[in-house]
Amino acid sequence: MPTRRDVLSRGAHACTAAFAAAVLPLHVPTPADRQRFMLIGLTGPENPTRASLLVAWANALGEGGHDVRIELAGEATLLMRAQVADSLLGVGVPAFRTMLAKVQEQGIPIYVCRPCAMARGVSETDLAGNKAVFTNAQAMAAAMAWATKVLVV
Repeated sequence: MPTRRDVLSRGAHACTAAFAAAVLPLHVPTPADRQRFMLIGLTGPENPTRASLLVAWANALGEGGHDVRIELAGEATLLMRAQVADSLLGVGVPAFRTMLAKVQEQGIPIYVCRPCAMARGVSETDLAGNKAVFTNAQAMAAAMAWATKVLVV
């Protein structure tokens, strides 16, 4: 008898599908339709599915023609460490590293809270390998003014 994990890992995660259906239009948005999304990740490797949804949603929004930026703080800064990103596998979603590579291919910027990262041993080298840069609370707050919508995961 298949387990819940088996069933969910075979298909798209229901949350991701519902989110994509809600935000992705049937056509590519015109400049007037484009929205600016700021996705703030606070969840790290302690909850691989939730952490993975952050990059899954970023990809869906980017593919939908929207402007997207990712901000990582707290435990989510650990997602930039290679050994964490390479081993993270949520339920019902592709491997984290695969989705992160897609974020990078789309050119979606990733900003990482410097004090949060430093407190967790995440270095400049970790960020460079993931095409991410350090930021601080003041810059993150300013970026919220840029965003049409702010989503916290």
